[in-house]
Amino acid sequence: MEVRATAKYVRVQPRKVRIIADEVRGKNCGHAAALLFHHTSKGAKSL
Repeated sequence: MEVRATAKYVRVQPRKVRIIADEVRGKNCGHAAALLFHHTSKGAKSL
């Protein structure tokens, strides 16, 4: 199942979020959530 979400008015640079999104893309939900939980950047918190 493909899901698409749009975040508006997020005060994080798109380039920084894109780097983290590329790491998470293609992973299953549990693994992606674990990666985001342990990532220290501000972009990971917004994802």
